[in-house]
This record gives sequence, structure tokens and C-alpha cells, in this order.
Amino acid sequence: SGMAIWVSVALVACFENKELLLLERRLAALENRLASFERRDHNLCDTQFPLLQGVVTYSGCNRNMIRAYDKDWAGNKTVETCQSGTLEMYNTSTTPTSGLFDAKLQVISTPDPEARGSIYHFTCTYTTDEPHTGTCTLTFQEPPKKVGPALVSIHLRDVAPVDGVCIAASATIVGNYFYDSRQVAAGVYAFYAPAH
Repeated sequence: SGMAIWVSVALVACFENKELLLLERRLAALENRLASFERRDHNLCDTQFPLLQGVVTYSGCNRNMIRAYDKDWAGNKTVETCQSGTLEMYNTSTTPTSGLFDAKLQVISTPDPEARGSIYHFTCTYTTDEPHTGTCTLTFQEPPKKVGPALVSIHLRDVAPVDGVCIAASATIVGNYFYDSRQVAAGVYAFYAPAH
């Protein structure tokens, strides 16, 4: 009778272990399937031109140098300042297919009183080999001011589908501007959106 109880307990334990093993395998299969669906959604946007949704805050710093021998030139010395503001993409109705869009940076906070409140407008394009990096050129500034050429790259990150459109959750903005007859300084900047 003791042996029958032991065999009975062993059979129940064996059955429970087998059932547990089957449940664990089924759970693992379901988790893999879910991960596959999530990867497929993200992969869907890997080659698509994304958008930023609405107005996004940014912050970061820039460094520039006054043109040699101009007024206020301090020799081989650069000046670093930081700022924050907003980034917005617009004219985006064809962006998902053409890769073309416009963007604007509005300066909200900066130690430079002349730049505070300025809005810089850029015309941009994505390319199929870098679908999440917009290359942009400065087109105009508000209020109007004589500014020299400037180039910006907007690197969009954390892109995922939202209601059938690929939307980026964040961006890095890298820009540079050059000396010319209207621009007395040359420099670079890196801004991060949303603001850190």
C-alpha cells in the first residue's frame, strides 16, 4: 500500500511536470510570436520616411568663431553658448512618399538677446539610403535678417508606426554655418529633441 501511494505520487508529479513543461513551451512560443509582430511593425518603418508629431522642444549647445580680424575677433578663440526652443516639421503632406519637408527651429531661451525669439526655416529631404536623416538648408529667418548659409541634419530616432504613419519619438539636430559676406561667424551646434 505504501508502494502504491509512492507510485501514485510519482505519476502525479510526472504528469504535473509534463503539463508544466508543455505550458512553458506554449508560453515561450506565444512570446516569440508577439516579439515577431513587434519586430515586423518596427521593421515596417526602417525604410520609410518618418515625421515628428507636432511641436517638440529641443535643447543643446553651439560653438562658433568670429571671422579672423573682424571687429571683436579674439584670436583663435571659440565661444560656446547653449539654448533651447522648439522644432517643428511642416509641409509634410508628401513626405512619406517624396522624402521632402520643411522644418523650423524657434529659439526660446539663449544668452544672445538678438537670437531670442528668432525662427529659422529650413527645406529638407530624406534619401532612400538614409530614410531617417533629413538633410536641410537654411531658407529664411524670422524676423528677417541677413544670414549666411547654414546646413542642418535632423537624425530621427525611435521610429514606430502610429495610425499607418511612421512617427519619430526623438531627434538629434546637427548644424553648421559658414563665413560669407553676411555671416561674421562660423560654427556648429548639436540640439536634442525632446529637450534634455
